[in-house]
Parts: sequence; C-alpha cells; structure tokens
Amino acid sequence: MRGGSYTALHNGQGAGLRKKSTTRLSSSFRSGQEEKSWWWQWTLLAVIVGGTIMMVVGMTDHGASVPKAGDLVQQMELAVDGTVAPRNVFGGSLKVERSGGQITVTVEDLAPKVCVSAAWELARKGVVVINGVAPQRISAGRLSDLCNEQDSASLSWIVKPE
Repeated sequence: MRGGSYTALHNGQGAGLRKKSTTRLSSSFRSGQEEKSWWWQWTLLAVIVGGTIMMVVGMTDHGASVPKAGDLVQQMELAVDGTVAPRNVFGGSLKVERSGGQITVTVEDLAPKVCVSAAWELARKGVVVINGVAPQRISAGRLSDLCNEQDSASLSWIVKPE
C-alpha cells in the first residue's frame, strides 16, 4: 500500500480496501479566496488614497482666507494715500492723523503675533509705536515684548517723509 489512507469496504460484496478520498480545495475555491484577498487590498488602497485626497483638499484655502499681517500693512499704506476704512482687516479701529507734514496711522485691537509681523515690516518705512512706546532699537525680540504686554496691541506708524 502506497501513501494515503485507506478504509475497509463493508458493503456486503466482499471485503476490500479502497483509498480514502482526501478533500482538496478546488481551483475555483482557491481563486475565490484570492479574489477576496485582492478585493480587500484594492479597497484598502482606495480608502487610503481617498483619505489622502480629502485631507489635502481640507487643508487648502477655499477663498475664505484669514487676513495676514501683510494685509494689514497694505491697508495702512493705502490709508496714507487717503483710502481709509473705519476698521482694520482684523476688526479693530483704524485712524489716520495728519499734522503738518507728518502722517500717523494707528490700528488697535491687534493680536500680538500680527502686531510683531506688521511692526517689523513697517519699521523700515517709518517709526513704529507699540502700546505707546517707540522702541529705540528695532529687533524681533523687542517688538515681541512690546506687542505681548497686553492681550491686544495698538500699533502706530509714523510715515517717513519723502
């Protein structure tokens, strides 16, 4: 008797041995398992790609942009030329004072971070006064200290005469 298992026949016609059938997975069953495996892999890949796309789209700007310090600086420069809005781009007040040949633009209720960025940019174009203090020397650290003295800051810019 060669390999495999055998069972005895007891069917009334005589005793004998017959090879026991072994259960093997049919090729159609195996391909069904493989199809399921591939299906899960493609589904997982689609979920990952879809999630990545949604995350990238969610992080992009959809037109409702938040104002930046550069927008405030631009608004203050326009105010010098006569285009004065009652409020700055961050919602605080915006005032322009003209005294002789000197023009001062003042904005109030600024977040400290915006104050620092705007003051840094405007310091090259004139004198900045933060919360009533005009720093002798302009440095990022000094501007940050002055802008962070209170919850909101006041920034005045005295334009350099041309």
